[in-house]
Amino acid sequence: MSEKEPHSPYPNDCALNYLYNNNKSIINSNVHTFTDYTKFISVKQGYVKCSVAPVAQNAIITDDAAIARTASANGFEVCFVEKGDVKLNGYPYGFIGGCCGKIDSNVMAFCGDISLHRNYADIKRFLFNHGVEIYNVEPGQPLLDIGSLIPITQLKG
Repeated sequence: MSEKEPHSPYPNDCALNYLYNNNKSIINSNVHTFTDYTKFISVKQGYVKCSVAPVAQNAIITDDAAIARTASANGFEVCFVEKGDVKLNGYPYGFIGGCCGKIDSNVMAFCGDISLHRNYADIKRFLFNHGVEIYNVEPGQPLLDIGSLIPITQLKG
């Protein structure tokens, strides 16, 4: 639960934007504890999930330096990437977590082409090390923040 009703502008529009991974929640401190079954890791970033692409249990890609430091200190393996290579209509840039999502346990889909990201070699190596393949939804096109890819079902292997 949040203390406040979400509304514009930032940071009021993202009160419940958080990441849950392997019984750990990386979350903005304005959200109340709503379960005893997770460890809460507090950060100042309001757009937590937007700033993070979950790769595997305790493994994330993020474009937020504070989240990278905090997640690493709490047992996450982190691939830190630079901001600016993800487009978001109406804004100077989008977020890495907003342009991608797992569509299967071993496939990360990107809205656009991840090979156009300046940190592509690091991202590719990180995904490979976690047994995750890359699927570009629009090869040759810039990455586009669409708010995350959230599959309704996963591919069958």
